[in-house]
Amino acid sequence: MLEIPAEKEERRDEKEKKGYVRRERGYVSYIRRLRIPDDATEEGIEAKLEHGVLRLNIPKSVGKKEEKRKVEVK
Repeated sequence: MLEIPAEKEERRDEKEKKGYVRRERGYVSYIRRLRIPDDATEEGIEAKLEHGVLRLNIPKSVGKKEEKRKVEVK
């Protein structure tokens, strides 16, 4: 499993004409979990964040391929 935590904090101050200041604060956190394919190599995983887009590069392991087999339905 690949776990991606994220947090966002927002603050807003607005000065009103009547001599007071209104302040708003917000905070959000969340976690996204993604299943990594069984044939992935954990050591070669790379992540890059650009312009709010997360790109993951998950290489496949080189080696023995899984054999396909037929399963008879009764």
